[in-house]
Amino acid sequence: MEEERKLYPFKFIPIEDSFTWGEDKHQLADLGYRDTFVKSGWLGGVSISEVMDMYMDRVVGENTFRYYGRQFPVSVKIVDARDRTPLVVHPNDEIASERYDSLGKAKMWYVLEATSSSKVFLGFKEDTDASALYASCIAGDATGLLNELPARKGDVFVIEPGTVNAAESVKLLEISEASPLDFCLCSWGKEVGDQFDPALNVIDALDFIDYKRYKASSETLPKDQISEKLAVRKEFTVSKMALVNTVRIHSDEPTGFSVYSCLDGEVNVQVQEEEEKKSYQLKAGETMLIPADVLDFYLEPVRPGTVIIETVLDPIIEEDEYIDPSAEPTLEGEEPQQSSIGDRSWRIL
Repeated sequence: MEEERKLYPFKFIPIEDSFTWGEDKHQLADLGYRDTFVKSGWLGGVSISEVMDMYMDRVVGENTFRYYGRQFPVSVKIVDARDRTPLVVHPNDEIASERYDSLGKAKMWYVLEATSSSKVFLGFKEDTDASALYASCIAGDATGLLNELPARKGDVFVIEPGTVNAAESVKLLEISEASPLDFCLCSWGKEVGDQFDPALNVIDALDFIDYKRYKASSETLPKDQISEKLAVRKEFTVSKMALVNTVRIHSDEPTGFSVYSCLDGEVNVQVQEEEEKKSYQLKAGETMLIPADVLDFYLEPVRPGTVIIETVLDPIIEEDEYIDPSAEPTLEGEEPQQSSIGDRSWRIL
């Protein structure tokens, strides 16, 4: 019997698109109608959806696979908005599933580059309604309704489903749920070509948009020696890591995948493969997926000032509506059960 081949860190061939407002570059995408392909190694030339079909929980971990199935759950892309992007909105998981048999779309923007004129539009500056938004969008300019925020390098914007959004004169790293459901509300009087599905338009989105005045979250997220949490959600947990020394990431059993996007510098991802340690290079502007199959690896900074973004999924625990949340987890005299999800830890070397 042939020995099962271990999976390895993947980089993907980016999908680059040009628009009137700028470009975007999908670095990791499993969207059904378009997928990124593994760049090299024995799975080189295979799409992420095909990798998921073949290796399933070995890619994402058993817990994530039970929830998402063969859908790889997150997307990563770079958005280079030289002009203003179209105003869009995304549904939540419930609406997306019921109407489109798809994931919804929560997303996070990390500002890579900005100028004094860089800005983002998130939600509305005052409470509004569907008729006012529809009229503005049909007229070709909804700016007067929108909440406008300056964008500076290093800023983080977490965008909830239902929140209208656009960006202008800014370069962003976008991490989101893997969903094709981008509803174009307003293109500022410009042609958008085939960038959007024409069936996903302002009329179809009116009933799930959040029309309340936009309020940014004031939540303070934790920091440790090298890691700063940027977003903690059920859809993804994103951290920023400043690497000075080599860091070991280790788990005793497959707990889930990790995605790393290099902001500055360069990283060698070192993995023990059979009798030798193999290095996989991750340069600034690139993204790499570490499958759940890889239990032990090292992040070695090659240059001073190396900074990366880590995206993972925390364990998904579905609540049973018939269980009383106030009840004790075990009966009197009963031993508590061990979690089937292994512990993932990192250590500075």
